[in-house]
Formats: sequence, C-alpha cells, structure tokens
Amino acid sequence: MSIMKVSFVVLCLTCILGISFFPTAIQTVNIEILVALQYDLPGYSTGAVFTRPAFNLSQRNSVKKYDGAHNITLRYFQNISHKSCDEVMANNVNDLSAYLYNQQERRNDTCYSIVTNDCNDQSGLSGLAAGLDILMFSYNPGTLFKDYLDPKSGPQTTVSVGVTSLGYAIAILRLLQYNQWRRSALLVETTAGFYRDLATIVLERAKLSLSWIYLLEVLRLEGGISDHELQAALETTKQNNRIYILLMTVKLALRVMQLTEEAGMANGEYAFINVQPFQVAAFGFASQFSRTQNDTTKSTALRSLIFITYRSPRSDLSELNSQIAERARTLHNYTYPNGIQPLDSSIGTQTAYDIVELFALLVNESSIHRNQLPACNGLSLAERMANRTFSLTTGKMYISPGRGRFLDLDVFALNTSTLTLQVIGMYDSGNRTFTWFNGWTIPWPTINGKPPTDVPACGFSGKEGICAAKALSSLISTLIAVVACVSILMAFALVTRWFVLHFNGPTETQHWKLDGGNLRFAMMTVSATLSEGFYMVFADRR
Repeated sequence: MSIMKVSFVVLCLTCILGISFFPTAIQTVNIEILVALQYDLPGYSTGAVFTRPAFNLSQRNSVKKYDGAHNITLRYFQNISHKSCDEVMANNVNDLSAYLYNQQERRNDTCYSIVTNDCNDQSGLSGLAAGLDILMFSYNPGTLFKDYLDPKSGPQTTVSVGVTSLGYAIAILRLLQYNQWRRSALLVETTAGFYRDLATIVLERAKLSLSWIYLLEVLRLEGGISDHELQAALETTKQNNRIYILLMTVKLALRVMQLTEEAGMANGEYAFINVQPFQVAAFGFASQFSRTQNDTTKSTALRSLIFITYRSPRSDLSELNSQIAERARTLHNYTYPNGIQPLDSSIGTQTAYDIVELFALLVNESSIHRNQLPACNGLSLAERMANRTFSLTTGKMYISPGRGRFLDLDVFALNTSTLTLQVIGMYDSGNRTFTWFNGWTIPWPTINGKPPTDVPACGFSGKEGICAAKALSSLISTLIAVVACVSILMAFALVTRWFVLHFNGPTETQHWKLDGGNLRFAMMTVSATLSEGFYMVFADRR
C-alpha cells in the first residue's frame, strides 16, 4: 500500500513539474501573415504567379520544421480585378485595418505580420503596423526614405527585405577603397530609377566617409544617347579620371566598352565597374560581355571590367525550385521557361519564401526566450532582426542596423581563356569585405598585372608626378650646360684678350715706328721747277 502511495505521489509530482517547466510543449503558436501585394500587374516580380507558390511552400516546410508547434496561416489581400497600383492602394489599408480590428480578441495568442511593396500606400501601412505594433515586411525600401544604417530612422516596426540601394553603394565605395582608388567618374543612365537612386546614395555616403576621401565626378546620360555623344562623354571625363563606375544597363555598358578603343582607353590604364541589381532581361546578363574565340577585338578593354550583381541563391536548391515551379503550374497555370529556375529568376520569389521562414524563426526564438507564449509585438521582433545575419534555406540574409536588407554580391571578371565573364569572388554585405575564390584575380592588362592607379604617374596633364621630377632634372641639366658653355666662352674671351695684349704690343725692333697720335700738320708753301723732265719740289714751313 505504501508503495502505491509513493508511486502516486511521484506521478503527481511528474505531472506538476511537466506542466510547470514545459508549458509551451502543449500549446501551439498561431502565426498569420497578411499579404498585401498586387495580384498581377506588368513589371512587378511580386505578382501572385511568382510569390504565392513560394509563400505556400515555405508555409508547409516551416510547419514541418517546427513539428507542428506553429500554426501558420497566409491571408491574401489581393484582388484580381485591380489593374493599377492606385486601385491597390485605395483598398488595402482599409481592408487590413478592418480585418485587424475584428481580430482584437485573437491578438493575445496570434502573431501577425504584413507584407507589402511600393505598389501600395507604404506610409499608410507602416503607420498602421506601428500603431498596432505589428511587424511589416516591405519589398521596396525606396519609398520609406530611411537611413538603413541608423536604428532610429524610419518606421520602427518595418523591415525592408527588398533591394536597398544603400547596400550596393557601400559595396562600390568599399571596392574603390580596396583598390586604393580615390578619384572616379560615375556615368549614370537616367532612364532607370535604380541607377539614379544608386548614384545619389553613392555621393551621399562618400561625403560622410571619414576614413577615405572620394573625389567623384558625375555625368548623367539621357535616354537615346548616340555613340558620338558617348564618345564625347568619355573624352571629357578622361581628362580627370581613370576609374569609371558604369551605372547603366549591360546594353549601354557594352557600347561604352566598344568605344574605349577609339578613345584610347583600352590600354590598361583605365578600369570599369558595371553594377546590376539582378541578372534579368531588364538590366542585363554577364554573358552579354562574352566574346567568341575568333573575336579578340575589344577583349583588352574587357580585361579591365569588373561586373557586380546580386549573389544568386545556393546552387543546391534544385528540389526546392522544382516544387515552386510545380505549384506555379498547378495553381496559376504558369510554366517557367526552359533553363529558368524560380529562385534565380526573381527576387520576389526568393523573398516570399524567406519571409515565411524568417517570421517563423523569430516567433520561435521569442517563445524559447520567454519560456512561454511569444512576445509578438512588432517592435521587439524588428529589433531582433537589426544588424544580424540569418542562415535561411535559400542562403544568408543580412539585415542592417536600420532594418534594411543588404544583399551579398557576386564579382565577375574576364576569363582570358574562354573570353567569358566568370565569378572570381564575392562581397559579404554583413562583414563588408571582398573574398576572392581559388586564387582568381582580375586579369589587369597593365605591365605589372596590378590594378591601374586612379591618377597617372605623370598626372592628367602628363607633366606631373614623376614626369615633373624628370622635367625639373632635365631643366637643371640644361641650365648647367648653358652656364658651363657661357663660362667657357667667357674664359676663352679673357684668354684671347690677354694674349692679344701680351703678345701683340710694340717690341724693341719696332721702336722706330711712328705713333700716329704724335703727328702734327702745319701749313706749307710748295713751289715746283721743271728741269729736263724732272720735278723738284721745295717746301717752306710757314
């Protein structure tokens, strides 16, 4: 009997301890992600056909990852009838406000987040998210007007997971500093917003730099620029620059590279940097710079080219790509072109997958940290993301101190054997450092194989630097030669004069000669008498 009592007590204590120390083990966390993106508008990579398959697949995989501890729900605030961003903006804020108001009773046991982009009223939605203390993911950071290095800048519960131009700008400035380049020219294609914004931010960040002084010249290129005008732009800017940052499409950058031969800029003394946000048709591909083995023209200039673009997701995601493509075909009757993978074709697809996985990760961390139901307030979750690198299924994601995503970048250079651009290194946005792969380097066509300097050895006038010293040395040598010649001539003249005075004066045998200075003239009367053919002259001095 006593044994039964002891067993009963032990069983009760076990139950009590289990309830006390493992309350979350029997409680499921509710997660709702409210997707406020346009359904289908031309020019947007966040349309339903690209993002919904990724959202849905990531939802399924995240639930499986946490073994059912998270109940994840996706709610789409999208309308297939909307044909413009104005129509999208007119409804989403009101629709989301009404929905969240009706969910007040569930706010204590449900973690909410909002997903939006620039085809919406981001200011209104970020204000709504801040007022309700809900985390918001924004695809487009440009319209938020934030400094993504400043933790106190912009809406505090909004995190930008799209393309921040600031990340690219910092990479450009780091590359200039890495190669000891202070002076450079920015050629900016003004027809694309990405290039305009990037040029502006590069200039702003350069002004704020304390560790490195940048001297930047900006030349804006309007749409439809002719080859003659491009040639003039190169001729003008090369008077003061050797390093060129080409903020333009690959198509225009190719034209610039082809004109470098005529401009005398393909001799290894110049460097060119072309930056693209992604490798898509709208911006261009690294493969467009390729040359055939029989076409060696213009390859010298390409050896001076650095091509920088978004680092693609991990290469071992074939199964994940296949699953997303299958969902796109099943749900939206869309088939990806041959050779195109969903995660590589659009940042919208990859980011959709990342958002669900990232939000589930944050909620799970909050649950473990509190040892109870998670703190789902948006401010706390946003602070958890700041200045941090996450290892996700598709790869690494770095969020800056100001809650903006900075993308890792691939660095391409010419393979002189295949005459194609290949990845030789990468830029780590979290550490802000460049890493080179397998000993690959840029095949600079310089004499020493090193990067060209931003200022020529003899300066831009050809008479500075070492040439100025050589010119001064030559001038001094010339002056010395002239002085020596003059001295020799003067010495010769003095010796000659002395010789004349010493050896050409009157001698003892020449004392009979009259001195013309002692001669005097007097008046005389002359008479003549002729006698036998002779004249006789008589002089009488008066």
